[in-house]
Amino acid sequence: MLWQIKKVLTCHFPDLSIGLSNLKDPRTGIHYTIEEVVMAAIVLFLLKCDSRNDFNLKAKDEKFQRNYNRIFRLRSPHMDAVNEMFKQLETQALEELRCRLINSLIDKRVFHSLRFFDKLFYVAIDGTGTYNWGDSPPEDIQEHAIKGREIYNL
Repeated sequence: MLWQIKKVLTCHFPDLSIGLSNLKDPRTGIHYTIEEVVMAAIVLFLLKCDSRNDFNLKAKDEKFQRNYNRIFRLRSPHMDAVNEMFKQLETQALEELRCRLINSLIDKRVFHSLRFFDKLFYVAIDGTGTYNWGDSPPEDIQEHAIKGREIYNL
């Protein structure tokens, strides 16, 4: 699985490593590079780990560590370190990197065959599970909040 991820990243985002290492690192007393930390977060989602703890358990496996290091040429940090770094990181920097990566895919015509009326692109966004506010959402979003298939009627 890691090898397939590496192939896709190398094919579509050859400059990803440079983009990650150019992010401004807000931390002091750094043990892992910003590239190692952000790549670990990306791999966490690409491997569809259930949690940061799930990734940590996988990373304890010697074979996983060896393959991770061999494929990405990076060390795998503990996910608590990743979480702490993301708390401090400027979100604007990640947003700019994300936009550059998407523009790269558009420039390479990766989505060309998926165009609608030869003009527009289909965009699918999976926001399920992104927010969970229990029984009632905050007042400022109640009119837009959906629970299951029904809109809150408060």
